[in-house]
Amino acid sequence: MGWLVRRVIRLLVLVLLLPRLALTAALGLLARPDALVLRLTAEVPDHAAGWRRLFAAQHVLSLEEALDALEAARDHARLRLVIVLLDRAGLSLAQAEALAQALDEVRAAGKQALVWVDGTTAPCLLVACAADRALAVPEAQLEFVGLRVRAVFLAELLELIGVVPALDREGPYKTAADMFTQRSMTPAHREMSESLGADLYEQVVGAFVAGRGLPRDRVVEAIDDAPVSHRAAVARRLIDGLAYKDEVEARGAALLGLERGLRTTGPGPLLRRRRDGDLLRDALRDRPVVALVPLSGTIVPGETGRGLPAHAAAALLEALREQPRVRAVVVRIDSPGGSATASDDLWRAVRRLDQEKPVVASLGRVAASGGYYAAVGARRIVAQPSTLTGSIGIVAGKLHLRPALERLGVGFEGPSFGARAGMFDPDRGFTEDERLAARRELERFYRVFLERVAEGRRLPLFDVERLAQGRVYTGRQALALGLVDRLGGVRTAVDEARALAGISRPHALTRVDLPRGWPGVFAAEGAVLEAALGPLLTLAALSRERALVWCPVEVDGV
Repeated sequence: MGWLVRRVIRLLVLVLLLPRLALTAALGLLARPDALVLRLTAEVPDHAAGWRRLFAAQHVLSLEEALDALEAARDHARLRLVIVLLDRAGLSLAQAEALAQALDEVRAAGKQALVWVDGTTAPCLLVACAADRALAVPEAQLEFVGLRVRAVFLAELLELIGVVPALDREGPYKTAADMFTQRSMTPAHREMSESLGADLYEQVVGAFVAGRGLPRDRVVEAIDDAPVSHRAAVARRLIDGLAYKDEVEARGAALLGLERGLRTTGPGPLLRRRRDGDLLRDALRDRPVVALVPLSGTIVPGETGRGLPAHAAAALLEALREQPRVRAVVVRIDSPGGSATASDDLWRAVRRLDQEKPVVASLGRVAASGGYYAAVGARRIVAQPSTLTGSIGIVAGKLHLRPALERLGVGFEGPSFGARAGMFDPDRGFTEDERLAARRELERFYRVFLERVAEGRRLPLFDVERLAQGRVYTGRQALALGLVDRLGGVRTAVDEARALAGISRPHALTRVDLPRGWPGVFAAEGAVLEAALGPLLTLAALSRERALVWCPVEVDGV
């Protein structure tokens, strides 16, 4: 009965859309574009949300849409050139790697690529290195001046205001506690930061060496001399030339050897053409698909809330188990972790789904601590070379606020019933008995974390213990250590899922999002408010949790 209802609804929709589909097809035959033009600007979202079109004055192209358009351009018979305009684009290094990989595939198909940059950050330069020709706005300067792994320490401030951290951790590299307990980097913290920073730096330098054909010492010298003008960058062969945005299409025509003007198309027609083809193919039968599920933000318990509500995500993954058309699932994880119990709930949902149909975890900018915990429930893990990965460790405890509150004239008094009553209250510290009890629970959950990783990655527990201790790795380092299976972006993960499910057709993908309420919608668009209050709101949400698998590592410059 359900099959018949779906058929009737799809056929009805198809009949209503036939005039538009016919018109679109006719215009497609008449149009003979030479080039696809993609413009990425501002903070580039990983995925497009339907409500963005309602609330944004101008639709902001997402990474997902850009990659879809580049894939369509790669397969388009008439298109000979792809132009990517990075117009003050706020790309992450992981996003840049995905775009560079897509441009490599376009060029491998015999087409040319031109990248224009207004804002020569490290990620934008990495994309430009993948092009046949890289142009930059004339009167500007090289913005990439290196990178650093930044840590914030609050111990002195907390002491000044009378807040006493009562925190414990498992793993010397688990630096979430250091923010509150240390005044500077511990030896382990510094060692990890130097390793992370060195590998990320080499990835950027390596892009210039491979893409621009430059000796490594010349690239390093240019970065050390930055900021330098774009004119100087041309002389150093970091970019090919200078152009204002209105001159780019003429440069593209020259690249193709065209005397007439360049005929261009935007991503819209290509994406509509693909969607229309899928609509026609799906009208008469239910074809198997791979479901893409974006999971991003701090992991919190419950059905709703700021970040990634684990129960809502688990319910969505559970529903996918019951959908026969969905043959495989890609979970796109971009999370530094959060609540330990919520991360375990999410792991369980991924693991249960994988027992029914293959699940591939695609790691974004960061999939560390609780984010990595959830990922090991999948059958395969795919990461970008720059993905912050691992941080297998745990931190627990509380902030003892009584000294600070007493300075403000706030007192506490009342009877207790039970040997450990008030153990987690913020108005007193731990007794020795309570500290030992909290330590036992910390060690127990750390052991669970290690066992989850050992099982999911099929590694001996001893090896996992050696790799764990809260240490963060880049995706490239994690691959060498066996913590991930492949390097690549969402497209690589989807291909892996298709292969595991035995799906041969290339466009077998459907996206399934977590339900979001109005507060989540406006929080996503309120960039200024988010930048100011985001970290505080995250800490407030996590402060209620007894144990955290959370990774606060930040890298500036990428």
